[in-house]
Amino acid sequence: MEELDEEIEAQKQQIIDVLKRHTPELLECYGVGPGTAAALLIATGDNPERLRSEASFASLWTG
Repeated sequence: MEELDEEIEAQKQQIIDVLKRHTPELLECYGVGPGTAAALLIATGDNPERLRSEASFASLWTG
């Protein structure tokens, strides 16, 4: 179990490092952790203007 915990922590740190390089402001938002920030980046891709509202973001996860 300890090895898995260490591997999870290493992966989490890699995600945080990438986020800090590309969009550090996401991690500064209240309630947004590395997982949520990564999901936002994946969802927006190279087209962030397509997420104009909470509803447009939610439709990506339900559609």
